[in-house]
Amino acid sequence: MVATESTQGQWHELKQLLKNRWRQLTEEDFRSFDGNMELLAGTIQQKTGEARETINSVLRSVFEQGTSQFERALEATRECSAGAADAVHQTYDRVAETVRTGYREAEDIVRQRPAGSVAVAFGAGILTGLIVGLMTRNR
Repeated sequence: MVATESTQGQWHELKQLLKNRWRQLTEEDFRSFDGNMELLAGTIQQKTGEARETINSVLRSVFEQGTSQFERALEATRECSAGAADAVHQTYDRVAETVRTGYREAEDIVRQRPAGSVAVAFGAGILTGLIVGLMTRNR
């Protein structure tokens, strides 16, 4: 989402640079060129009468500037993604260790009090069965 917003923001900046250079350009001109630089250059030439070579030079300069901005945004996105992946791995490791600890503690309790553990499990099963039975009966 951040990368998309950044890219859209950069495209808006590039359009503003082009509009500042050639005030005759409209939003429709930008929508209709659809990435085709020749079409955009032709539209500019048609509206301004400026030499095609000059137009191409300005377009190259503006889009090279935009490319470097895009590359910086892409690198920032990669760094953010790597940081998020590290955070997910750390959280997974903590949760996994907590689960392992809880499992070991449960095993210890069952070993220390097997009869009590069976009674608790039996009671939990009865209670769960009653709850499920009441929920299905009310439907």
